[in-house]
Amino acid sequence: MDSAALTRATIDPRVLVAGTTIRFLLLLVLLLISIVSMASFLIGNGIFGTWENGWGCLLAAGADPNSGDLLSVASDPTQNAAYVACVARFASSPPWWLVPAWLLLVVLAAAILFCVLPAWRGRRGRVVPLDLLDSGVELDRELSMLVETAGLARSPRFVVAPAAATTSAVVYGRFRRHTVCLHGGLVARRSTDPGGFRAVVLHELAHIRNGDVGLTYATVALWRVFFVGVLVPYTWGMVRIVLSPSNFWTGGLPVVVRGVALATVMVVLVYLARADVLRNREIYADLDALGWGADIQRWRRMATPHAARSRLASFTELWHSHPRWHLRHASLLDPAPLFGMRAFPMFLTGVIAALVEYQTVLVPSLVSSRLTVVLVIAGIAAGIVGTSAWRGASYSLLVSGSHPSGARAGLWLGTGFVAGELVTNATTMNTWLPRQPETLLLPVIASVVLTWWATECAHLWSLAWRGRGARLIVLAGVAALWLVFAAALSWWDAWGYIFADGWPYPASATRQSLDQMFPGPDGGHSVTVSAIAALGMSLESLVSRPLGLPGWASTVMWSYPFLAYLAASATKRQRWLDRLAGGEDRWPRQEAPPARPVVVTGVIGGVLGCAGAGLVMVYLHPGRPALSQSLRYELIFQAWALVVLVGVATATAAVMVLRVQAFRLVAAMTAAHLALLIGFAGAAVLVALDGCLGPMNILGRRCHALPENGWLFVSSLLPLALVLTTITTSVVALTRVGVRNRKFTRPLGASRGPKRIRVSIMVILVVIAAGITAAVEPPLAGRVSADGSETSTGGLMPAPGTASGRPSSPKILALQVYWWGRYGGLQSLRDVNDALGRFTTAYQEATDGPEAGIVKRDNFRPACSGLQRATQGART
Repeated sequence: MDSAALTRATIDPRVLVAGTTIRFLLLLVLLLISIVSMASFLIGNGIFGTWENGWGCLLAAGADPNSGDLLSVASDPTQNAAYVACVARFASSPPWWLVPAWLLLVVLAAAILFCVLPAWRGRRGRVVPLDLLDSGVELDRELSMLVETAGLARSPRFVVAPAAATTSAVVYGRFRRHTVCLHGGLVARRSTDPGGFRAVVLHELAHIRNGDVGLTYATVALWRVFFVGVLVPYTWGMVRIVLSPSNFWTGGLPVVVRGVALATVMVVLVYLARADVLRNREIYADLDALGWGADIQRWRRMATPHAARSRLASFTELWHSHPRWHLRHASLLDPAPLFGMRAFPMFLTGVIAALVEYQTVLVPSLVSSRLTVVLVIAGIAAGIVGTSAWRGASYSLLVSGSHPSGARAGLWLGTGFVAGELVTNATTMNTWLPRQPETLLLPVIASVVLTWWATECAHLWSLAWRGRGARLIVLAGVAALWLVFAAALSWWDAWGYIFADGWPYPASATRQSLDQMFPGPDGGHSVTVSAIAALGMSLESLVSRPLGLPGWASTVMWSYPFLAYLAASATKRQRWLDRLAGGEDRWPRQEAPPARPVVVTGVIGGVLGCAGAGLVMVYLHPGRPALSQSLRYELIFQAWALVVLVGVATATAAVMVLRVQAFRLVAAMTAAHLALLIGFAGAAVLVALDGCLGPMNILGRRCHALPENGWLFVSSLLPLALVLTTITTSVVALTRVGVRNRKFTRPLGASRGPKRIRVSIMVILVVIAAGITAAVEPPLAGRVSADGSETSTGGLMPAPGTASGRPSSPKILALQVYWWGRYGGLQSLRDVNDALGRFTTAYQEATDGPEAGIVKRDNFRPACSGLQRATQGART
């Protein structure tokens, strides 16, 4: 082996978290959620035959299946009551306990199968115990020594499969009760190839020590029961709908097709995801066996016939739980496959996350806890992406000293998420594609940015962290990524589908609401008001999620790398990287970048932002209205201040992107947000002194400080400004990818700066920003007027949306009339007709009978009451 191979072979992949267990966890979550959602569909629509009734109620209420939105019950929102009443009468839900009971039965069946599988594999006649062999005593002694070498607290049971001629072995069993089955060919060659025998046995013992056996068999058992007990009935239910003789389901053909496709994708997805995780586990077991003294010649001999690589071989490998021998041998020399953010696992993670997120919507009991579901999905995805980012960053530092971007892995992650969305009915409803398909680019772009950010943060913290172990700082990085993922996924869960289906808030309706909430003259800034009306709801969506997730995520995206800059010092050693490399002098030492260039650029940008806010006040001063008509003008000032402060922060990010070569995204993110915070602080002071600034006054008429106005200005605009700055900085950084400008580009480490930075001041700045994010009020809130009274402005909310008004086809109209009549319409007509008959009879008695001309209330009261009840029933 060459020196480079020797250096890479010393890397210990266990210094960092492996990340395979959490991928198993994501797979289990997918199976459990799929059990609940598919069982809910079968119980609510398939088994009890209420699918047709549900469609009939939709049509009876006035819904058009070809409108693209099955959730829009009818063109008139008042018809929703009629739909609910129809469902309650003709398509009522089965008992609530059926879905939990189904889930419990599936889990119990999986537990039973989990216990039965090892017994079945080790059944009598297939394997024999060691004491029945001639060399059983000697073999048992050698195996006991290998168990001691592996460091197992409890020895597994060893058996032999005489009929198996291969030189291999397999381990099976339950937690803490394992069996290692040695194939007959392996036992026969023990005397001629003792090194190969030891390598095979140590490899299987490594699986036991790593906990692979229990997880593998639990997943297998749950999958088999899920396939037989849920997936097959679900597919049958969807096919039953397709073959239904009813003539109204064709409007939902895309829904049914994707339902069948979902079952197919589930089969392929679970198989591929499980095989991918198991391949990684195999390589870990190989490395453990080699570390315990196994002979590498075993892997070298097996790899020789399979050394050739091809695209076909790479594709077929995806379907196998064991990697090719060529890859296994290469991984012992260089464990690169265990590090980094590989494309295929990222793609699978994206698909699974989309399927889990969608299927929770189909479970009524989980709809009310959407935030919890989003947090769980984001946490698992962050664990997978975060650990991969850390492993890739540390490996690149040790081997080549390069700076991986992680953008390519993010592209695969986002593509997987979009693929999962297209398999489901989340963004498409009952159309083949979303009405705004370009919206699907947003998850892809967001995934690229987030994985890029996670990788650069991992690389930066790898250079800054001085402890002997890295688990604590890796956990902190995963937690930070968790919050960022949760913010992005919660926005998509609440607003992404709305954008994909077509923005339902027209600018005219928003302008009307704006005029009502913010009366007064615009001072010649009608274009600004129109822009606010056009963009107001879109911007409102960025900060409308619960718990202030977007603002917190933006704060984390700049403060987490900023703390790494502050912690970095080139005079100390990265002891945990020395452990990972197997020695202090085995990797190309690098210095962490200084914080001074980032801080100086951010401070300069902040000063310019403050000056820009002052110029806005000078610009708006001439057209200021009377104090009693100041609401709209205050809104105009907030809009211009937001544009200027975010614009200056974006320009600061552009300067950092042009200035540095490494860590472009996190350097730009940190400098831009520092500039934004400093600019907001200066602007808040100016707002508080409004009335004392002469030509800069906007609303103030007398000079006295009002700190409340400054705080309300910050608390109402800062959350939105943080999110916008994060977005614009990401766009600037993305546009810089692949563009080289040597005139402006300089390594971040080229400027050494002072030896000491006032870390305490910077940490206080981060804490203050986090506190403001936690205490903020809704955007565009009111402020205290110059006379001390508070003016409330509220949020920009649109007028209630209306239906498109697009006429239905004659066939749909006929079906609507048919089902309206079948589900209560004809009965309502009969009731009204009977009530009219009774009223007519009472009228004739009062005009034509022997008592003509005498009106008796007792005769009309029942007839009128009956007519009122009949007409009221017809309305609902």
